[in-house]
Amino acid sequence: MKDSDLKKDKIKSLDNIILSCAGFMGEVVTNQAEAVAGESHNFRLNVISRAENHVVLENVKWLSQSESFNKNYQKIL
Repeated sequence: MKDSDLKKDKIKSLDNIILSCAGFMGEVVTNQAEAVAGESHNFRLNVISRAENHVVLENVKWLSQSESFNKNYQKIL
């Protein structure tokens, strides 16, 4: 593994650790219990923030695309 690849991997790991410690969580939910490869299903993205500070969701990366947001989240008690 090249140093630049290792550096990118370590930065991505640190980003995930910081996000986990921040109390921020996202989950994708659908009403369909099972799926077959190639099928399309509607889903909902639930986002929860338990962080003391405001969290801003700027971008979500899906499997083959990304979607930009500018959504502010405050702490949920």
